[in-house]
Amino acid sequence: MKREVKKHRHHLEAQGRNKTTVTARKRRPLEIAFPTLAVVILTAIAVLVVALGLQEWMQGNTLHRYKDNAVDFAIIGAGPAGLQWAALLLNITESTKQQEIPTVVVIEASEHAGCFFARYPRKRKLISINKQYHEGHSHDFGLRHDWHSLLGTEHMSSFSSFSRAYYPEADDLKYYLRRIASKLPVVYNERVYNISFSKDEGKHVLETTNRIWKAKHVIVATGYSARNFPESIDFGWGEPLQAKNFSKLKTYTYATFPDLDKNGEAPFCRGKKVGIVGAGNSAFETAEMLAGCASTVSMYLGARTPRFSSMSHYVGDVRMSNFGIIDRYQLKSLDSILDGLFFPEHVEKEADVLIFCGGFTTKQEGLIDAMNESTGSRFPILGPFYSDPRIENKWYAGANMHGGDYRKSAGGFIHGFRYLIRAQIRFILMKEYAIPWPVHAFTSIDETISFAQKRIQNSSGLYQMQDVLLDVIVPRPSGIYLYIEEVPKNHAAAVLELLFPNSKEVSTKIELGFAFANTSIWSFDYFFRSERAGQTPGLFLHPIVTHYFLSTQCSVHCSEDLHGLWTEPYQLGELRKSILLIQNTTSMSSFLRATKENDIKCH
Repeated sequence: MKREVKKHRHHLEAQGRNKTTVTARKRRPLEIAFPTLAVVILTAIAVLVVALGLQEWMQGNTLHRYKDNAVDFAIIGAGPAGLQWAALLLNITESTKQQEIPTVVVIEASEHAGCFFARYPRKRKLISINKQYHEGHSHDFGLRHDWHSLLGTEHMSSFSSFSRAYYPEADDLKYYLRRIASKLPVVYNERVYNISFSKDEGKHVLETTNRIWKAKHVIVATGYSARNFPESIDFGWGEPLQAKNFSKLKTYTYATFPDLDKNGEAPFCRGKKVGIVGAGNSAFETAEMLAGCASTVSMYLGARTPRFSSMSHYVGDVRMSNFGIIDRYQLKSLDSILDGLFFPEHVEKEADVLIFCGGFTTKQEGLIDAMNESTGSRFPILGPFYSDPRIENKWYAGANMHGGDYRKSAGGFIHGFRYLIRAQIRFILMKEYAIPWPVHAFTSIDETISFAQKRIQNSSGLYQMQDVLLDVIVPRPSGIYLYIEEVPKNHAAAVLELLFPNSKEVSTKIELGFAFANTSIWSFDYFFRSERAGQTPGLFLHPIVTHYFLSTQCSVHCSEDLHGLWTEPYQLGELRKSILLIQNTTSMSSFLRATKENDIKCH
C-alpha cells in the first residue's frame, strides 16, 4: 500500500511539472520572450566586441604607457626577431634590477604577430627541427635541437606545448609566436613607412599609418619577403629572357600561386604542365607540392647547380625533404630537372603554367635600402654589431643580420639569430646603459678549463653559430681568468674595449668555439667513403681553440664527436691541453717556441 501511494505521488508530481511547462509555453507573454531575446542579442554583440576590440584594447593598454609616443627602443616587426628582441631586452634589464627599465614598443604592420608563418612555407610543413628527447642533458643543450623557441621566454610559453612533431606545422610556430606576443608591448595594424633621424633631438622619427613615434634606438626586424616575378630571367648564358616572352603562359611566383586544397589540388595546376624556375628550397618545395596536381613538373635550374644542406652544412641550402623530384626524374615519372639551356624552346612546348621561385630578400622600401651585393642583394650592408653604418642607433635584427654570416652559419634563422640578438642587446646595454656584459671570474686555470669543457658540451649559441660566436678567456695580471660568453667574432674588439677601458690592449686571450674544416670536399659519393671520418682537422663540426699573443694568433683543432657530446676522457683531455698549450708564455719568443714544439700553425 505504501509503495503504491509513493508511486502515485511521483506520478502526480511528474504531471504537475509537465503541466507547468506546458502552461508556460502556452501563456509565454511578450515580457517573458523579450528579455530572453535581448540576452541573446547582447551576448552576440559582446562576443563581437570582444573579437574585434580585444586586440585594440590591448593595444590601447600598451600605448598609454608612453608619453608623446616616445620610447627608448622601437622595434619594427613582430616576427620571431622582433619578439626575441623585446623579450630579451625586458628580461635582461629586469634581471639586473635597473632603477629605470628602458621603454620598448614593437610595431607590427599586420593584425597578428608571426604573419610570415601564416603564409610560408607554402607547403605548411617546416624544415626546422624540434627534437623532444635529449634526456640527461641541460636546457641549453636541448636548444641545439630545438630550432624554434625564443630565448628568455620560458616563463611565457614553450614551443613544445604547441608541437611535439620533429618537423612541425607552420601554424604551430605562428600560434606560438602569438602567445609570446600577447605578453609583450606590441601594437598592430601600424605600418612604418619612413624613418628619419633628428640630430637635434638625437632620436629617430618613425612615421606610421597611425601616428609618429620617436625613439632613441630603432631596430629593424622586418624579416624576409618573397621575390617578385622579374622583368627578365638570366640563366647565365645568352641574353636574359624577357618577361614578355611568357605572355602566353599563366605566371605566378612562390608567393602568389593559389593555395591547394586538402587533396593537394587546385584548378590552376590540375592536369596542367607546370614549369618552375629556381634552384633553392622554395623551388623544390613547390615541385613537391604540385607533383600530385600537375600532369608534369619541369624544373629549370639555370646555370646554378643546386646546393644541398647535407653537403654544405648550411641550413639555408636545399633540404632532402624537398628533393623528391629526383626520384620522379630518374625513374621517368614525367617530372624533370633541366638547366637553363633547355628553357626557351622547352617552356614554349611543355608548360601551361610558369612559377618563379627566386627565393627571398630582406629589402624593405623606406626601411632597408642599402643592400650587400656579395649576398646577392638579399641582406643589408652591416656596420658594427649589425648596425646601419650610415645612421646612428639604427640596428638590424633577425634575418637582416645574416649578411654577416651568409652561407657560413645560421644567422638567417631563428635557431641562429636568437643568439646574435642577445649579443647585440648586451653590447647596446653595456655601451648606452652601463649594464655590463656577463663575465665569469675564476681564480685558477683548472676552474676555467672545467667551465670551458661544460660550455663545449652544452652551449647552443656556440654550436649553432659556429665560427661566428666565441667564448673569450682573458687572463689578468692578478691571476684571475675572466670568461666572456658568446662574443661575435668580428666584433670582439669592441666588446673588450668596453670591458677593459683602462687597458690599451688585451695582449693575451683565448677564443673557444666550433668550426668545420672543409665543407667543399663533400659530395654524394664522398658521403659514403670511410675516410670521411677521423680526419685531422675533422670535417664535421668540432671545437677549435685559438690563442692570441699581441698580433699573432694560433689555432688548435680538437676531435669531432659523432653525437656532438664531447664527454669522453680523451676529448676532455684534448680540450684541456689545447687551452694550456701556450698559457704560460710571457714573451713573443716563448709564444712562438711553444707553438712550434706543439706543431701549431700561427699567422
